Amino acid sequence: MPEQPATSHLSRWKRVGLAAAIIWLGVLSYFLLIGDPPDFWLDDIASVEGPGHLMAGVVTGLIAFLFLAKRPRPVVTATGVTIAILLGLELLQDLLSSRGYERSDVALSVVGAAAGVGAGWIVSRLTRSSPDPE
Repeated sequence: MPEQPATSHLSRWKRVGLAAAIIWLGVLSYFLLIGDPPDFWLDDIASVEGPGHLMAGVVTGLIAFLFLAKRPRPVVTATGVTIAILLGLELLQDLLSSRGYERSDVALSVVGAAAGVGAGWIVSRLTRSSPDPE
């Protein structure tokens, strides 16, 4: 029985990752662009919007790094792409909904983006396999 090339396995995971990224961006966009987002947090932190923006940046940064890890300068590229996505969504929120963006939202999203890209970089460094000696 012929062995399948490793690229087909990777491309399958790339397709799964792309689907997850599209779903994530759809959900994130929905919650940022609706007029009155639901509160998912406990009552004592429901008035603080920081955790949502921070986690949005972390997840978006991690996904961006995982997609761009094989490109030149993946940390810089993923950070730039993540910040552009998050800033674009914040500006769309300002234009399309009754809510405007705040500087603290943008700052927390950028901090989350850096944390997500950093987490992706750390995971990629820790999971690198050494070549098998022949």
